Amino acid sequence: VSIVIAVKNGSDKLIHNLQAFLTQDYPVFEIIIVDDRSSHEEKQKLETALSGSDKIFLHHNDSLAGKKQALTLGIEKAKYPLDRLSSPSVTNPAIANF
Repeated sequence: VSIVIAVKNGSDKLIHNLQAFLTQDYPVFEIIIVDDRSSHEEKQKLETALSGSDKIFLHHNDSLAGKKQALTLGIEKAKYPLDRLSSPSVTNPAIANF
């Protein structure tokens, strides 16, 4: 399954809560994180923290359309059926659908 998370200047929350998403019960899953025009420093934090994982894919939304466009980009990049859309502040992925 694919999980899409849009984040704007929320790298600290996302990085802190990411382990909850990585402990999925699905045997095959991906986490697509779409940076929605965060500051340069936030983008660098995300790139550093998320590098090296074969389950996490980072994309950048440079459109001015905002969160809707960021989520759309993530959905378009998904390789598997979409399981949920989420927020960086969610600590329990079971309730992450919105």
